[in-house]
Amino acid sequence: MMRLQVNDMKQAVVRHPKPALAIRILLQFWILVALLIRSCGVAEAYQCGDGYALDPAIPVTIGGSVITTSADVPVNGWIGDWSAYSKTYRNWWCYASNGDNLRPKLQGSTQFASPSSLVLDGVTYAVFQTGVAGLGVVFHWHPIYGTADASGNYTGTVYEPVTDVPLTNAYTSAAPPWPFQLPSQYTDIGIAISARYVKIGTITAGSTLVARSNTVIGTATIQYNGITFGTNNITLTQLKSTFPVLGCTPTTNVPVSMGIHATSEFKGIGTTAGKRSFTLPLAGCPAGMGAIIFSLHPVSGSVGASTNGIAQLTPGTGVATGIGLQISTTGSGTVVGFDVDTRFDGYTGAAGNYQIGLDAAYYQTQVSVTAGSANSLIEFTIQYQ
Repeated sequence: MMRLQVNDMKQAVVRHPKPALAIRILLQFWILVALLIRSCGVAEAYQCGDGYALDPAIPVTIGGSVITTSADVPVNGWIGDWSAYSKTYRNWWCYASNGDNLRPKLQGSTQFASPSSLVLDGVTYAVFQTGVAGLGVVFHWHPIYGTADASGNYTGTVYEPVTDVPLTNAYTSAAPPWPFQLPSQYTDIGIAISARYVKIGTITAGSTLVARSNTVIGTATIQYNGITFGTNNITLTQLKSTFPVLGCTPTTNVPVSMGIHATSEFKGIGTTAGKRSFTLPLAGCPAGMGAIIFSLHPVSGSVGASTNGIAQLTPGTGVATGIGLQISTTGSGTVVGFDVDTRFDGYTGAAGNYQIGLDAAYYQTQVSVTAGSANSLIEFTIQYQ
């Protein structure tokens, strides 16, 4: 009897702990799962994404006024200045901590002009269509890094770089990053973007920039510690504008033959010799311009004050000494100073071809004059009002 009871007790010892052990293992499993879920939740918070963005697009608006350009603006030349920045502040809502690195990346993706990219002032830009033949538009941008509340509302700018990045047809990492130096907190990142027109062909006077709204031209993402999150669209809105193309077509190279002269023609400092008249032709000038303004610039410098209008001779071997080349207006003989604006009084306001009449003469600048070549190069610039 005693032995049997002992056997029963052994069976009880073996069998009864199994459920308790199973419960303990199960409890440990659920605790582990809970810890894993909690850990995933923390990791998820340290992200950026379009799903969290309160500003889901990066809009930019151009046009809306009379845009004046000049007929002599070269192809691939700028038309007008950069527009005011269009700014967003909440394209990405993130949770960051000290040491994290944030950097947006933008690229053009559609609506390209021909050519689709240009190097302007040493910078490569994607060129986009405007709907006007011969007219393209380019963009540059920079990030805006700020703080946010727990609902994603923007609460202030922390860092807005002054360096702009060209919008190109490929993502680049050229934007200044934000090495986050704040305690763990929510942050908003936005974009400031600006536009500028560029001449890519002949623009017909009176062309109209047709209105269009929210046309997608590109996309934007953000890099968070090297990982890419959240894609937003870059959208273009055009306001109706007209392009009255002002200006004439100047002759770009005007040679003036000064002839051969003896040193004996010069009678002392301030005397002149060998005066020749010439014109600066301006073709196809439109009606209604306020004024035609021209200025002259001596490539080799001036003799004395630039207002004297006396250009240095082109330096080299065998060059004459003691003289310069002076420019004055034909008829009145008024000296044309260098690097100053001079109004062309011959423009009547009517459409047509015009000529700016000028005289060139050698001007004695020193007591003695020696023989030699006497060439000079002078640049002229035409402006319209």
